[in-house]
This record gives sequence, C-alpha cells and structure tokens, in this order.
Amino acid sequence: MTQGQYIIQLEQRVKQLKQQVETGKNAEKEWEEKCQKLEDEKLTLENKIANLEKEYQKLTLAKAIGLTEQQKKDNHLMLTHLIAEIDKCLKLLKESNL
Repeated sequence: MTQGQYIIQLEQRVKQLKQQVETGKNAEKEWEEKCQKLEDEKLTLENKIANLEKEYQKLTLAKAIGLTEQQKKDNHLMLTHLIAEIDKCLKLLKESNL
C-alpha cells in the first residue's frame, strides 16, 4: 500500500468513528429523554397515590362517623375504581421500564 492509500484508509476509518460517536450521542439523548419521561411519570403517580391516601383517610373517618349502607357501597365502589386506576398506572410504569 502506498502512503496515499493509507491516508485514504485512515480518513475513512475516522469518518466511520465519527459516525459511531454521533450515533452513540443520539442514543444517549433518547435514553435521557426516556428516563426523564419516566421520572415525570413516577412523580405524577406518587402524587396520585398521595392524593388517594388522603382520600382514603377521609373516607375512613367518614365511615367511623357512620354512613348509610348506600354511602358505604358508593365509597367502596369509588375506592375499588381508584385502586384499579393505580394498578393500571403501575402496570404502565412497569412496562415502560422494560
């Protein structure tokens, strides 16, 4: 091989390495965006859980005070629905972590 051929070969290799670095930077940026999205989602879910816990405490207090049977059934249905929503959120979060 001549010196010119070595230079061409080195230039091609440098170009390939630059492309690999750029690809790596893009992948890293995508992962950072995904991580940020998951962090945001986690905070949202944590806030939702905190709100639901407060609501549960209120309902527990209301139950202790004494509610009609229909009110108890309504509260039970609402709590069941909220728990199902939490389960869905946790499932989505778990799936997005894969």
